[in-house]
Amino acid sequence: MGRKVPYRKLSSSAKQYDSRPHLHFTATELPEIKTWVVGEEYELCVKVKQTSTRILEMGKDKGKVIADFTVIGVKDATGKM
Repeated sequence: MGRKVPYRKLSSSAKQYDSRPHLHFTATELPEIKTWVVGEEYELCVKVKQTSTRILEMGKDKGKVIADFTVIGVKDATGKM
């Protein structure tokens, strides 16, 4: 597995928020999810295309680099893309 993304809880008035990036797939895009269990961990190989990059100019994250990606392929760790 590659580099882990750190978990950082941010408080809000009503609930805790997980700030790590999220991915969403349908069973058409990744059929394996039909048999997966919520709460378990799975390894995916994701092929992405970078669509933009920017540097934040204000606030406490000033200078932070952010990039956007489009997912162009996905497979589980044992399957084909």
